[in-house]
Amino acid sequence: MKLIRTGNGTGPVAVLLPGLIADEGSLAGLAEALSDCQVLSVRYDGQNEGAFRSADAEAAAVLDLLKKEGINHIDLLYGISLGAVVGLKMLALQPDISAHNFFDGGLFFHFNKLLRLGINSQFMDFVHQAVKLDETAGLQLVKSHSALKQIIGTPVPAQDKLFANMLKVLRETDEASLKAQLEACFDFRYPSLSQDVQKRTIFLFADQDPAAHCRKETAAAYPAAHILDLPGYGYGGFVAADPAGYAGLLHDFL
Repeated sequence: MKLIRTGNGTGPVAVLLPGLIADEGSLAGLAEALSDCQVLSVRYDGQNEGAFRSADAEAAAVLDLLKKEGINHIDLLYGISLGAVVGLKMLALQPDISAHNFFDGGLFFHFNKLLRLGINSQFMDFVHQAVKLDETAGLQLVKSHSALKQIIGTPVPAQDKLFANMLKVLRETDEASLKAQLEACFDFRYPSLSQDVQKRTIFLFADQDPAAHCRKETAAAYPAAHILDLPGYGYGGFVAADPAGYAGLLHDFL
């Protein structure tokens, strides 16, 4: 695992947790838009080194790296997709690590084992095809493959950079780590969070993102948290299309 520092070395500390099959490059636009902050972007285990074992293990690893960097408290914990899963696990381990938490499109699904096996099989079929293709053909496959549509919904042009990053990460991540990332999102259970932590947490759900199906369960699990509904966007669509506007939303929260 790696922490990549950007931004203002004396500004508020923001930790960015990327989504499923993504690295810090997927949030580069947001990191740049938060240039007044000390931005620490995370690259998960399993990408060229180490192994992604579980969301709990990644959460512990992020906290350990922050401690080694001398950071005992952060101003903003941000996670999208899988990053929201890892972020919640971090809060379960260390509830007071952050002053504010913002999670976008959390893949908080709990499917039975048979369904998870089916998703894994379809997804690995996509992976085996995608890694053999150039970027243009790979992007077309991302937008058309049935396994990806279950995760990203109907793609739009603003997501092309996100999908290009996904293809890059696929080529750099071992199969066991890919499967473990899927398991983290599709065999998810909400960790217990205190009312105080919930009040410091915002969940954003875009109406065209498959993760929007988790909205009702998330609101029930964390009744003191804040839920934002975003019309007109899909998976990662807002942060990809308008990182400056998205950063403005985060600044308003801070």
